[in-house]
Amino acid sequence: MAAALDYARAEAAVAAARASYRTLTGGSEVALAASGGVPGPLKPEAALADGAGHPAVRAAEAALATAESRSRLVAATPIDNPELGLFTRGQGGPITENGTSLGLRVRIPLPTEARNAPRRADAEFERTRAEGELIQTRRVVAGEVGLARLAVQAAEQARRLAGERKAVADRQAGAARTAFRAGEIGAFDLFRVRQLQIEALAVDARAQVDVGRARSRLNQALGLAP
Repeated sequence: MAAALDYARAEAAVAAARASYRTLTGGSEVALAASGGVPGPLKPEAALADGAGHPAVRAAEAALATAESRSRLVAATPIDNPELGLFTRGQGGPITENGTSLGLRVRIPLPTEARNAPRRADAEFERTRAEGELIQTRRVVAGEVGLARLAVQAAEQARRLAGERKAVADRQAGAARTAFRAGEIGAFDLFRVRQLQIEALAVDARAQVDVGRARSRLNQALGLAP
């Protein structure tokens, strides 16, 4: 049973490594197959669709929406706002008549490529950058959620195996005590069985802690409270 527990942990490590690879490559597994990686079909993880409400994803979505709004604003304002000004002018001298004149100045700008082309390019750059960051954020969050779910599954499987091992050790310890009282085994054999029981108890306790830790990390990956 100890060997089965070690094997389950090794399988979990392989699954976690594959999930990490998918996150780095955007879902590609071609290189794994070409390099003769660990055989066996990879089961698609439903967790990759999770994390849509993660704070990091929402922030990236808001940044993209802001960039798109700015792009629309640039397209809708090809010219600067018209300007209306009011001025006064005073005049006087030995020849001219003293007085003050009042004037109105109107400035209506015209659309020009020299003005609009840089603004469009800058807005498009910001929109493209925000879109790329959103895609990357979604990929990273989905990868983290996938890894966290794999860790929960592995921890729960290890907890089940540890519980079975503890149950077997408890039965062995009970049988050993009965045999010791009947004089069928010595104190040294009883001590060895008791040590196996203590080891199984420790492994079971660690497995329970690992399950709680894995679930907490899954909540964090989903953007929830631990």
